Amino acid sequence: MEVEEKKIKTGKPYEELTTEEKALIVDFTEEEHTELKLKYGKRLKHVTVQVDEDERYDYLIVRPNKNILLAMAKKKDDLEEANDILIRNCVAAGNMKALEDSAVYTSVLTAIGQ
Repeated sequence: MEVEEKKIKTGKPYEELTTEEKALIVDFTEEEHTELKLKYGKRLKHVTVQVDEDERYDYLIVRPNKNILLAMAKKKDDLEEANDILIRNCVAAGNMKALEDSAVYTSVLTAIGQ
């Protein structure tokens, strides 16, 4: 059985990326990043999920606040609903359709928790 290999990259802040690195981002624009950075400040981070050589997804995720954590705690017996609360409230930009792929979904959830 082949183990699915995926990489989550949360390296340099978006502002420190080179023009070449920014050109690789496919799921949000620089304008979207600027707008969301103003809204969320230091809570916003850029995450790349590299599923394989030619499949990557870029997300802007927001560190969860106290209210989101409390809402999740109320759903402690329903893991799927708790995870959906995280996705709905913490993924500010990116390819939402790609989250249907379990590899991408779990990678984004992991990145939110970091």
